Amino acid sequence: MIEKIRDDLKKAMKNGKKNEINALRNLISRLKSKEIETGAELSKEASLKICMSAAKQIKDSIEQFKKADRIDLVEIEQIELEIIENYLPKQIAE
Repeated sequence: MIEKIRDDLKKAMKNGKKNEINALRNLISRLKSKEIETGAELSKEASLKICMSAAKQIKDSIEQFKKADRIDLVEIEQIELEIIENYLPKQIAE
């Protein structure tokens, strides 16, 4: 998974997509940090868990920014959330 994210980061850098670059760098940082912590390469399940955790944290940030009436920060966080959700499995509708 981390290789796909790195490839997407390279594409974003070539295209000059600043928000996407920041989101992908943050995600790679989280994944590498966990790899260093565990001392082993992450499994797909562990990578997904970290992505889900990142998405949850961003959703919480969005709510806090909405309460503080910081629409500019809400927009940035929503872009980052959309990028991270690309790496998560699609939710099954009930």
